[in-house]
Amino acid sequence: MEKIPDFIDFLLENDIEVSPFVDICYSPSRGYHVLLSPDVKNSLARNTPLAHVPKSAVLSASSSVLCNLLSEDHHRSLAGLVLAYLMERKLGNRSPWSRYLDMLPSREESCLRFWDQEEQEWIRETDAADILRAADEDLVEMYNTVAAPFFESQKAIVRATIGENVSWDNFTSKKTFADAVSVVAARCFEIDAFIGLGLCPIADLFNHSDHEDVHFETRFEVCEWCGNNDTCEHDAQALREAAGENDNGFESDDSGPLMIEDGHNDEFNDITVDDDDDSDYDKDTCDIVVHRRIAFSRQGFVQRTREIFNSYGPLSSAQLLVKYGFAIRRNAHDYLSLEREMRALYREEGIPWHRLIDGDNYVNGDANMEHVDQDEWEDVSEGEESEGEESEGEESEGEESEGEESEGEESTEHDHGDSHHKASPEEGGEGELKIEMSGRINFHLWDRLVLYCVRTGGSPSPSAYHEILRVFNSAPSSLANRLSGTSRSIIETLVVLLSRRWDRYPDGGILSAEYDYVISQEVASRELTDRESRKRNALIVLANEKEMLELAKMRCNKALGISIRQKLYI
Repeated sequence: MEKIPDFIDFLLENDIEVSPFVDICYSPSRGYHVLLSPDVKNSLARNTPLAHVPKSAVLSASSSVLCNLLSEDHHRSLAGLVLAYLMERKLGNRSPWSRYLDMLPSREESCLRFWDQEEQEWIRETDAADILRAADEDLVEMYNTVAAPFFESQKAIVRATIGENVSWDNFTSKKTFADAVSVVAARCFEIDAFIGLGLCPIADLFNHSDHEDVHFETRFEVCEWCGNNDTCEHDAQALREAAGENDNGFESDDSGPLMIEDGHNDEFNDITVDDDDDSDYDKDTCDIVVHRRIAFSRQGFVQRTREIFNSYGPLSSAQLLVKYGFAIRRNAHDYLSLEREMRALYREEGIPWHRLIDGDNYVNGDANMEHVDQDEWEDVSEGEESEGEESEGEESEGEESEGEESEGEESTEHDHGDSHHKASPEEGGEGELKIEMSGRINFHLWDRLVLYCVRTGGSPSPSAYHEILRVFNSAPSSLANRLSGTSRSIIETLVVLLSRRWDRYPDGGILSAEYDYVISQEVASRELTDRESRKRNALIVLANEKEMLELAKMRCNKALGISIRQKLYI
């Protein structure tokens, strides 16, 4: 709490505008977070601005003391931002961002990477374990290919900058770098085409909810060479290069930043580009704006403890657990990978995995069949899903129209010993061949099942494709009598995959409902210890994965005419 006044001074000195509608608060259990001010007397409408942060106040590789030391390739990258963060933090009060950095932890203790060996054993054989392994491999590669060479090549300048009294071995160690990655990766936003990734003060104080209140907005389309919002000399040069008239003024370089289609990049934070608004054409700020109306309660007044939430993006609970150390029960964005089981099945049949498919085209000529592409799968799946939900009265998992919040609506909210924020999903893990939280299968898994059927003697047709769609979109039980032999074969193969995935867990076949009971016993009136909180979140990941398997198996059983009263797994 004592750091908030200094942080407020930092905001004022850097022309960072914060709405009087919000209060910055701290508590031991919730860390730093943002509350709706008790002085607010009216609902906050959609698009109400809550904060404006000049891009000049954003900490990035290009704005830090490292701006002239890093290569162009790393100016916009996560590795470059981590190195900038390390340098600025080590500068202490000499850094312009010192009063902001003082609010950040030395590392994110709740990240799965920092759980002890016994705690990590709780999530063995879950997707979280696979994602963590891949993330650790990426971290080692980032350190070996970027950080270590940088420290070696710039040792004299870096030591002179941070001071000779700093332990060089500790500052440049892989552990220090991993700690910094945990802090930066949890907070970074993609700012624009020039800056790339950056740490945006105030924007990173909003905790997570799956029904977020605010969004982060910025003008992304700026000159990637100078950051200019308007036309500049580089535009003219680009036109000359496009016309084949490249001169010696600027070299043609294909290493420019990744452009974000429709203002989004799933690898990092979602952003909204304001190019359609002429009044914002020259906008040079990062903004926090209300995404869904923040309404009064039924009592007619704003709750004094009403926290304002952002979203970290459409991350599964396994991804959230790896980065932030928490999970959401029945997370709408959850999925479970069956790739390991599918690959094993291919090996058993002697089917080469890599040769079967190339994008939407079959590589093997013996797959003589009409192929359904991913767009058609998604189009038909959406239509079938709507019909299934209407016929069985399933509740919609989507947001209410125009982001309006209904009275008494509950949402899942998360805060931890320190604030966490919408950021990049951890990559890695085997996530292409998936079943979703509802028990439905995705296109890639269906595609592999069809290809497996082709190579083992089947001959699927588009009719089989539609039959399987109905199976996984609330199919009526009478469908079992109308399934073609090929469709039954594909579903039976899927049952094999589900059973094998179930058998991987070392828990003796515990059902999701049993996990729910254990989770409910973990909730008490007192605050959970760090270890108790970690165990509870590990159990949530297990419950989610078990429930996805149960729902998928239930759909298969219904299609095959097996009574759903039979035991799901034996």
